[in-house]
Amino acid sequence: MLELYKNIKEIRTEKGMTQKELAEKIGYTDRSIIAKIEKGEVDLLVSKLLLFAKALDVSPIELLGNISKSDSELYLTTKYNRLNNKGQNELIEYLGYLLTKEELKKIC
Repeated sequence: MLELYKNIKEIRTEKGMTQKELAEKIGYTDRSIIAKIEKGEVDLLVSKLLLFAKALDVSPIELLGNISKSDSELYLTTKYNRLNNKGQNELIEYLGYLLTKEELKKIC
C-alpha cells in the first residue's frame, strides 16, 4: 500500500495542487491529514480512495500503482489521456521525431 501514498503525492504535485487544495476537494478541513496520508501514516478506506482518484482526475487503478510499465500500451494511453490538448499534440509531434530518428539509425 505504500505505493498508493507515494502515487497520491506524485500525482498531486504533477498537477500543481497543494495539500490544502486536495484536502478541500475531498472534504477534509485540514491539509495535515493529506500530509499523513502521503507519508503512509493513515490508511485509506476504499470510499476515500475513490474520492482521491476523482479529486486527482485519475483512475483508482492508477493511484494503486497497478499499471505496469511493461504493459506499455495501457501505461502510455493513461499518461496521454492526462495531458491537455496542447500536451497531446506535442507528444504526437515528439513521437514522430523519435520514429524518424530511429529510422535514420537503421540507415546509418
